[in-house]
Amino acid sequence: MKPSIQFLFTLIFLFCLYSCNNKPYPRPMQIADSIVIQDPDSAVLLLEKLEKDIIKEPENTRMYYYLLYTKAKDKAYIPHTSDSLMQRVLHYYQSNKDKKHLPEAYYYTGCVYRDLGDAPQALDYFNKAIEASKKSPDYKVISLIYSQTGTLYLYQDIYDLAMNAFKEAYNYNKMAKDSVRIVYNLRDIGRTFTGLNNADSALCYYKKSYEQALKIKDKHLIDVTQYGLASLYVQLHKYNLAKQILQSTSRDIKRGYASGVYSISADLYYKLGKTDSAVYFFNKMLNEGTVYAKQSAHWGLASIAIEKSDCNTAIKQLRDYNTYTDSIQKITATETIKKKHSLYNYQLRENENNKLRRKNAYQTLWIGYASIAVILLLAFIVSYIQYNKRKKAQWQIQLNKLKQIKEEQYKRSIQFIEENKIQIKKLEETLQLTKGEYNTLKEKLLKAQKNAIEQTNTQIKAKLKEEELAEMNLKKSDIYILFHKSVNDSTLKITNDDWDALQEAVDNTYNLFTQRLNALYPISEIEKRICLLIKISIPIKDIPYLVSRSKQAVTSARKRLYEKIYGESCAPETFDAFISEF
Repeated sequence: MKPSIQFLFTLIFLFCLYSCNNKPYPRPMQIADSIVIQDPDSAVLLLEKLEKDIIKEPENTRMYYYLLYTKAKDKAYIPHTSDSLMQRVLHYYQSNKDKKHLPEAYYYTGCVYRDLGDAPQALDYFNKAIEASKKSPDYKVISLIYSQTGTLYLYQDIYDLAMNAFKEAYNYNKMAKDSVRIVYNLRDIGRTFTGLNNADSALCYYKKSYEQALKIKDKHLIDVTQYGLASLYVQLHKYNLAKQILQSTSRDIKRGYASGVYSISADLYYKLGKTDSAVYFFNKMLNEGTVYAKQSAHWGLASIAIEKSDCNTAIKQLRDYNTYTDSIQKITATETIKKKHSLYNYQLRENENNKLRRKNAYQTLWIGYASIAVILLLAFIVSYIQYNKRKKAQWQIQLNKLKQIKEEQYKRSIQFIEENKIQIKKLEETLQLTKGEYNTLKEKLLKAQKNAIEQTNTQIKAKLKEEELAEMNLKKSDIYILFHKSVNDSTLKITNDDWDALQEAVDNTYNLFTQRLNALYPISEIEKRICLLIKISIPIKDIPYLVSRSKQAVTSARKRLYEKIYGESCAPETFDAFISEF
């Protein structure tokens, strides 16, 4: 009997333990869970009321509460400010190997790091969420992960990866038959095509998104798709169409979309010349916009202030613009994101390769790898020696070219003229001394030397005058004026033909400037354009705008070009001086 009684008590104890661990979630928590997608604001309020009492609940309930609370805040567009809570949740579900909640835990941890401005870390967790959800039947969660991954790539301007992610999200939502999320997916694909400068495809997907929203008869979704269309129409200069759309959309803009709507409106009215309306929306962006919107708003307000000759306001707005530009540069990690993506793909491939490698004999592999390593090492050594020889020879040629250029520039300089004058003066003094010596031959020789130097000076002065007149003509030319005006007038669009015309004008003025520069070291199209702008005295701070690159990218290009030409690093200002004199 004793063993039977003992066994019975054990069963009762295990049943009680199981019952305690599987205690139902509190009623407010269950309600919040059921409404978190449709009404996240109410879900946040319900969960916050439960905050004090949740401490008394079992650990599994507490952890799901924290996950649900993070999820509700994310759906309500409330920015996450700390990762400590989700790290606790993630550690719990990892330790318990909870296949049900782990994908969401990874995903919302990624969302936290996204809001904290750590895009590489966010991508890491999104990739882990995708891996954890591979065997999950919850297509909606998987599509959400891909969608957010695509958005992360989009903000880093990595459009090819963004497109792949959004199309994956679309496919999973089709499998889930989630017509609402499909609207967003089509909209996001359209946004990506806009980034790729493919206006036709972008318009096609925006219209598909709009048609899908009309089928659902959801006013908010219709507005969301309309905002995308309006933004595209502004970029295509179809201002009337954009204005019609914005006037037809709801004035009750939901949180999370206000920033984009105000940005579209401000851009539209500014381009229509309605500065009062533009200023109104720029200020709305400053109050409710994202960091990107605020940067754009300060630039817009600065442009308007410049047009009104309000220097004090313009300076203040430009300072604020630079502050937000610095903030954006800190959270922009395009290269790191690409490396993370490559590493993730590499790890996936390696996992598959490892399974195949186990089937082979380790000894054979070791011998094969060792042989390959020796061959590669020898090949590398030989290649490196040859490379060094070629590099030294090329560098000597480069030095000779630079030396020749400096000599030519010197022989056409004012300094050379002045030194010639000193030489002429010395010859005149010598001539005075030889007059009393009755040495006619010597006197003739000195006079010939003096005349030759004087003729050289005359030729140099004529050449300098010719160059000065050519430079004056360049500064009066339409193409020169166009580029200088475009710095302060965003409505002026620089085309490839304009760039070609500028190159031709500069080459004609400065003795085949680009050909001589390219002969020193082959340069890319962007590098050439930077050099042309420096040559025509465009302020350095305005060059990034004209070449559609960041300030940091332009600075790096100037430093890199000097290193290519001189083989040593320097401040970018040194390169600017070189180009001005070249």
